[in-house]
Amino acid sequence: MNRIFILIIYFAFATINYAQTNDAIKVIDKIKSSSISVDKKISLLETNISSEKDTLTIMLNAAALGDLYSIIEAYDKSYEYYIKALQIAQSKKLKIHIGDYYQGLGKIQLRTGNLQSSLEFHTKAYEVFKKTRKHKRKNLALGNIAVIQSKIGPLEKAINTLKNLSTDKGFDNRSKANALMTLGNIYLEKLDIPEKAIDYYNQALNLLNKKSSKTIQIMLLQNIAEAQIELNNYDKALISNKKSEIILKQASNLELLSSLHKFYSNIYKEKKQYKKAYTHLTLQQKYNDSIANSTTLLKIANINAANELEKHKTDTTLQENKITNLEREKTINNLKTTVLLISLVLLGLVTYLLIKKSHYRIKTLSDEKTEIIDKLDFNKNKIEKMALNIATSQEYVTSFSEKIKDTLIRITDKKSKEEITKLLTDLQSYKMISNNKKELKNYLGKINDEYLFNLTKNYPNLTKEEQHLCSLIYLNLKNKDISNLLNLSIRSIENKRYRIRKKMNLETTQSLSNTLNDL
Repeated sequence: MNRIFILIIYFAFATINYAQTNDAIKVIDKIKSSSISVDKKISLLETNISSEKDTLTIMLNAAALGDLYSIIEAYDKSYEYYIKALQIAQSKKLKIHIGDYYQGLGKIQLRTGNLQSSLEFHTKAYEVFKKTRKHKRKNLALGNIAVIQSKIGPLEKAINTLKNLSTDKGFDNRSKANALMTLGNIYLEKLDIPEKAIDYYNQALNLLNKKSSKTIQIMLLQNIAEAQIELNNYDKALISNKKSEIILKQASNLELLSSLHKFYSNIYKEKKQYKKAYTHLTLQQKYNDSIANSTTLLKIANINAANELEKHKTDTTLQENKITNLEREKTINNLKTTVLLISLVLLGLVTYLLIKKSHYRIKTLSDEKTEIIDKLDFNKNKIEKMALNIATSQEYVTSFSEKIKDTLIRITDKKSKEEITKLLTDLQSYKMISNNKKELKNYLGKINDEYLFNLTKNYPNLTKEEQHLCSLIYLNLKNKDISNLLNLSIRSIENKRYRIRKKMNLETTQSLSNTLNDL
């Protein structure tokens, strides 16, 4: 029987006390005492933490979660929440809670087999309680320390502490009985002094009444039976074991039933009543199997609870993500609506300003029109006088024109006509070339420096003239237009395009215009 483990649980649970009567405590206690599954209790408390802003309430919820996760043997989560509760308690300087949470952490370390770490946490709890008036809490912390020391040492410290606790007036009888039973266990298992162990067990029984914990009474009687077997007092051992059996009928416990039949089997074996010994050995094995099955079922239940909890968390996360996405979508829609309204307002404002500007422009033009009309009226007289002079001059011009025509008719010299014709042609060619150069300059001015840079970079072997032709092609001008601008034949333009294609290594299926536009 794992006496140390059972006793430490009594001490540890005795330290968890939420005596506060505020609303948060009531809600937590209601959840913990409800009939719903552990995973649902955990979900409710974790929801409380996520939605709560009050740090004290968060602390209490975290501590409760530490307890619940410990029940389903999720000790890593239990440890995490107790640490969270402890940190808040330390920040608020809540000494009682600090001590309680150290005790909770010590309990977790004990259950995971980390006795040294458990001892350290219980020692911290004791140091905290020493600074308070909570005498009982301090003694319970000492009891836990002594129980662990009885397992890992030093035994002398454990014995002295337990002796002091067993006589402490501030300790209730049940706690004193726990201390005495632990002393008996030390003398029976560690020091091999069964007589002394029986004495402590009997002292513990004398402190308990019939209404006290049945489990503790059964354990004490079975411990006495085991000590008497060590002393070869088999009849007395049989009596003690039968007393424990009577009480055990009122408190079903597989571990205690297994140890009951174990001691019966040992007693009857020593009394050479082998048939009875075998019968009880069979019953012991039966209860051991039941314990193993119960343990397996409990582990399965804990795994299922953990899986359900994880599933619930996943569902909750998905739901929260969905809500977040909906809220984000709502925010975006609101933003779009706001932007649209602002745009409409700005559009209205711009329209108003444009209308106002248009009205101003109309007024300005009207003023200019009035001014022009005034000027026209002013010059009207001048124009009328000039018209009279022009009419007079027109008669002279008409007469002179007729004379020039007569002169042209009389010119018969072919060479003179050719010179006049050449002169007129040169004059027209000069005008066309001048106009063409001006127009070419205007077109080439549309090509930016970046395009010419890219053209030169990609095709450095093109001449300046070919670059100019590429620029005109880039402007989507046709061969005919280019020939007029450059004063070249269409055939020349086509030959130049062919040479450019060769320099650019273009296939017959590739378009020169598209290639230049892609630059």
